[in-house]
Amino acid sequence: MPTIDLMPSACRHAIDRRLWTRRWVAMYITVLLAMIGVNWGLSMRQQSQKTTLASMTLQVDENLRRNKERTRLIKQIEQTQTMVDRYNRVAWPVHLSDVVGSVAQVMPDSVTLSSLAVTPRRVNPNRSKKDAQEQVFLVVELEGVAPDDMELASFVSGLESHGLFQKVTLDYARSTTVRDIDARGFRMSAEIDLQKTYVFAHADGEAPL
Repeated sequence: MPTIDLMPSACRHAIDRRLWTRRWVAMYITVLLAMIGVNWGLSMRQQSQKTTLASMTLQVDENLRRNKERTRLIKQIEQTQTMVDRYNRVAWPVHLSDVVGSVAQVMPDSVTLSSLAVTPRRVNPNRSKKDAQEQVFLVVELEGVAPDDMELASFVSGLESHGLFQKVTLDYARSTTVRDIDARGFRMSAEIDLQKTYVFAHADGEAPL
């Protein structure tokens, strides 16, 4: 059945233009939303990549730190092993604790030490012979303060009578003052022959004998 369009031509053109405008606006909004979605996706991907990159950087830094720490520990272990090997090659028959214990055993209670040094010394008794064996001594150097000459003499006598020490020498003894009290400052030395064999007893908390 034929239809009759009674709408004026001007109205029809106005409606067509309005529909055309709406279609373009809808298309523009659709394209704009699509672009926003794409940009948001790219932004999220970029942010994810940045996070991954930061995590990888932290992992690399942690690995480098661990490698440095591992290298440091290996170097420290090697140095310690070198010291142990060196000590085993030149190990003394007398331990430093034995030296300190022997000094404490004969030292009067009134005497105070300010310094105790132990150093090795090599001596060739016959330099004319090329195959002469060197003798190794430990030189024990003591510095301190005694209340008077009697206590100092007792200390020297105790070292001389001890089986560990030999060549006990009083380097000096001079007047000094400790807290406004007259005293005797001294320095002495003694030798320990490392060619000899020593037996130390620590039973019942006693000092080495």
